[in-house]
Amino acid sequence: MQRYQMSIYEKRHIFAAAQAMWILLILFTIVYVAKEATKAIHLRLRYLWEYESWLNVAIILSFPLISFHSNPFSSTHLTIQRYKSNQFQDFFSRKSFF
Repeated sequence: MQRYQMSIYEKRHIFAAAQAMWILLILFTIVYVAKEATKAIHLRLRYLWEYESWLNVAIILSFPLISFHSNPFSSTHLTIQRYKSNQFQDFFSRKSFF
């Protein structure tokens, strides 16, 4: 059985789609940070006593550590671990959006 070889056009297309997804991820994270900042300003000290707030802060801090330990825009090599860890982060952040 012969393996399928992607053409250069297909690789460029996939790379452009991956870059667009990274940009959307950055934009949505900025919105998430703004939401948590306004919540912290509104609740003041009560913000520190909520378990969900600590979880949200941990998710926000983990995003750049997981996503940008290397430049995601420099190569087409996007590892499975990076996607899995971002999926894990996304799963836990869904609770606060709904």
